Amino acid sequence: MIRKLKPLLGELREKATELEIEKKRLTKIFEGSRDTIIQINKYGTIVDINRRVKELLGYEPDDLKGKHFAKVGVIVEEEIPKLLSRFNIAVKKGLGRNLMELRVNTKEKEILFMEASINILKNIENEIEGFIVILRDIT
Repeated sequence: MIRKLKPLLGELREKATELEIEKKRLTKIFEGSRDTIIQINKYGTIVDINRRVKELLGYEPDDLKGKHFAKVGVIVEEEIPKLLSRFNIAVKKGLGRNLMELRVNTKEKEILFMEASINILKNIENEIEGFIVILRDIT
């Protein structure tokens, strides 16, 4: 029995190492991007956001994590109904609009024009888990 488990244990260690290497690579991409990258769950809560948000908008990532994207004060108020409508359609029907423009507020209340690339995240059962949003300043 132990002889059968040893190769499996070796394979598990190898896979764990591969996963750790991949995680580090993806973290470098996430944190090194010149664009703001946001992970939002299917309820609209910001799960993760890269450091670029501090440079671009003046907000600390930890100040936004755990909050609903429409309630943090970043999105210009007039944009929120349109964005919530699109968000709800995307969650219910799995239809995401890949590219859109929107206005956002910096922490200093300056308005910037952003291009938002929105991609649906699905789990292994093909159910919507959330979204990855990439914001690029087009001001």
